[in-house]
Amino acid sequence: MAIAIKGCIILEEDEKWGRMTYERVCDNCGYHFDKVHTGIVKSSLNMSYKCPKCGHNQRIEIIG
Repeated sequence: MAIAIKGCIILEEDEKWGRMTYERVCDNCGYHFDKVHTGIVKSSLNMSYKCPKCGHNQRIEIIG
């Protein structure tokens, strides 16, 4: 089971295959991105992006 720690919301998860669908959300201004991303989490997923609304450098942290 994947748990979103920071910078995103998990929308859907397929525990059998380890895939999940998540949406980026800026922790600074609350902006929700239109594009939904898919990823595989075995132990953890860490990445960063820049919010297009406020320009805040945001980290995504998901543990599996």
